Amino acid sequence: MSQEKVLIVEDEKELRVLIAQSIEKLDYQVYQAGDGEEALKVAEQVLPDLIITDVVIPKKDGNQLLKDIQKTAFGKNIPFIIMTARAGMRDYFEVLEGVCGFLEKPFKMKELVLMIEEIFTGNSKRGGARFKNKKNIKTKIDKEKIAIKDEAIVKSEILKHEENVSHDDHSLSLGEKKEGVKENKKEECFSEDFFIGKRKILVLENEKNVFQYFKAFFPEDAYAIELVTSSDHIAGRAKEFMPDLIILKHIVGQANSEIVANYLRETFALQWTPIIIYDRIIDRVSGDQSMPAHSKEFSLNSEGKELIKRIKELLGV
Repeated sequence: MSQEKVLIVEDEKELRVLIAQSIEKLDYQVYQAGDGEEALKVAEQVLPDLIITDVVIPKKDGNQLLKDIQKTAFGKNIPFIIMTARAGMRDYFEVLEGVCGFLEKPFKMKELVLMIEEIFTGNSKRGGARFKNKKNIKTKIDKEKIAIKDEAIVKSEILKHEENVSHDDHSLSLGEKKEGVKENKKEECFSEDFFIGKRKILVLENEKNVFQYFKAFFPEDAYAIELVTSSDHIAGRAKEFMPDLIILKHIVGQANSEIVANYLRETFALQWTPIIIYDRIIDRVSGDQSMPAHSKEFSLNSEGKELIKRIKELLGV
């Protein structure tokens, strides 16, 4: 029984490895890539049956990776599952040919596993009809592979095929046992019922107490928030961190963040990343008990409340 091959494309190594390990428990062959260019090379080498990719990845974003894969002879029929922290992208990706799943970060591993199983069995609500004949597509690819081999290897492939076709009832029972093992592993995977894939926010703010106050509104189990205190360092850190959202204080030192934002938007790796610029979001008060414990002397002003609201809208909270 051949194993389906799954390619995971995610720049955050810890998350990528966690997803890969979970999927491997279901007896899939799993391959990994940390950026779009690497993913294209790996896909060409291993011919995956499914690609799971984040949108915001270095060198070639998930959207461009999808388009480039579909331009190739080997990738026209490869289904994609898109992962992103931005719910607003759902409408865009769900109408694209080849996209058979969309996951908003954070998500539960159970959701991803079910989506994978539905795609491989042809029961996917999105694009399932195109992949019900997955075996036929795979057979076509296998024939193309055989065509480029020498005659001796071709004969070997034919003999293997005939041997597989002539399996007796005993081999069928072994196949049933394998399916049972896979189901058990699926249940084991489902037992890991926790959210994975934090939403990443990068903040440019030169007052750390303001950042700490701001950070208190976004729990660490769902968000990874980083602070940059100088506009000179924001571009470099953004390319490394690959945030789902960038928030810039209007004036930091002598730098105007509108100029910084224009520069960031021209960076290919960040072209999908929304940017919010704010001015003053908190006011000092005295003894406000409704504030976070470490910031009772501050209070969100109207711009601050609007900022929090806008962030949640962009991230689909």
